[in-house]
Amino acid sequence: MTDSDVRVDLIAWVTEACAALGLEVAKPEDDFFEVGGTSLILVRLIARAVDEFGADALSPDELIESSTIGEIAATIQSHTA
Repeated sequence: MTDSDVRVDLIAWVTEACAALGLEVAKPEDDFFEVGGTSLILVRLIARAVDEFGADALSPDELIESSTIGEIAATIQSHTA
């Protein structure tokens, strides 16, 4: 599995996690907040990332600063590599 495969898998995971939390995302460029993400949904997404990838997978500050679906996936990948 290549780095790009991992990233594609993580983008799919973030997309599915957001959808499960009620957000409609369609592409990596979609911004978490622009599609309706709130502070409560942010906490829930981080909790899912922690459950799936470990305690350091995603922090609130990172999600706020890098909030597109692709950026969220890249952040998780950087902490789990």
